[in-house]
Amino acid sequence: MAGPLDAVVWSIDRHDVITAVGGAWDEFARVNDAPWLSAHSAVGRSLFGFIDGEPTRRAYQRIFASARASGRTLRIPFRCDSPVVRRWMELAIVPFDDATVQFRTALLRSEKRDAVRLLDALESRSSLDASMCSFCLNVRTIAGWVDAEEASRRLQLDVAPRQPQIRHVICPDCSALLAECAADPGARP
Repeated sequence: MAGPLDAVVWSIDRHDVITAVGGAWDEFARVNDAPWLSAHSAVGRSLFGFIDGEPTRRAYQRIFASARASGRTLRIPFRCDSPVVRRWMELAIVPFDDATVQFRTALLRSEKRDAVRLLDALESRSSLDASMCSFCLNVRTIAGWVDAEEASRRLQLDVAPRQPQIRHVICPDCSALLAECAADPGARP
């Protein structure tokens, strides 16, 4: 059975303004406790208003420019986890001759897990921050980049009264993968 992330689709114009959303967009917003992301509130707004973190915005600008210049579909792997589900996804970025772009997500696989409070948007946040990769969702720790569960264990976030704020960045592995994809739109990571 298809889930809410199997067919989320949206389009932007040449100025990166969202012109249409479709598929399971509203269902995605609902299951992720994000009613402010409804189709009604998204259309007519810049896509970049929905992307956290300057490094992530710059990466997407490079990716869009590459797709538009080459005219080729780019496929970007990413994670879209909830607190209780790990999701491995792919984003297809499809450019058109008029410089519009359509985005399509595909759920590659998912796994249930114990709740990770760090990923819960409804959790109370402290003044501390945690750097999380916008693409793979790994978290930077003193020991390097680790998944959210391991970061929660190492930082003892499961017993913390409040979770750190998430600062969206791009880890070195994803940065290299995105640079390769933007440089060679035919390459698929």
